Amino acid sequence: MEIAEIKSLLSLAQVLDHYGLKPDKQGRLNCPFHEDKTPSFQVYWKTHTGFCFYE
Repeated sequence: MEIAEIKSLLSLAQVLDHYGLKPDKQGRLNCPFHEDKTPSFQVYWKTHTGFCFYE
């Protein structure tokens, strides 16, 4: 199975749920790629993407 096919079958919400990640009402959560004390990861539901603003 190719990545493009997997992406077409799963929504971003399904992937986040699978990993136990729950964004707040503004779509923010602690970044799963590094230690966070405050949320630095923004989920963009319309484009099914996310971005970490950690410096």
